[in-house]
Amino acid sequence: MATLTWAAQRLNADRVLVGEVRGPEVIPAIMIMALGNDGSLFTVHAPSSDAALRKCQSYASIAPERWSHEESAWMIRDAVHAVVHVDYDRSANRRYVASIRVITGIQGRQLLTDEVYGRTDDGTLAPTGAGLDDELSEELHRVGFAADERGAA
Repeated sequence: MATLTWAAQRLNADRVLVGEVRGPEVIPAIMIMALGNDGSLFTVHAPSSDAALRKCQSYASIAPERWSHEESAWMIRDAVHAVVHVDYDRSANRRYVASIRVITGIQGRQLLTDEVYGRTDDGTLAPTGAGLDDELSEELHRVGFAADERGAA
């Protein structure tokens, strides 16, 4: 996976989609995203949106490049616009967006984040009040995202 992800950087693709990242391939996946290709993404199994970011930092620390948590925090901050956590409702046998989180900064080795959309008590996805920064908001609007007051797209 790491070899294929590195090779994908040379293809100059508009979009790069990497399936499940489970180890050292997180570094080339982050590097591809840092190149600025629109729509690049990868998946990682984690119980929450913030746990996904911590897991990526851990994977980067055990890769042959041995990124420190500080290095990975800077690289992830520069590469990742948002983390979308998809959960699974076993009773309904369906997946749903449970959380959308954005990176707001770095403090030491830790990424600082805000959950901008989360699940309410009635199970709907709604803005949390954290809000998007102007740059990301403009980019989302440019690609057709228009949220109403409930956060539905």
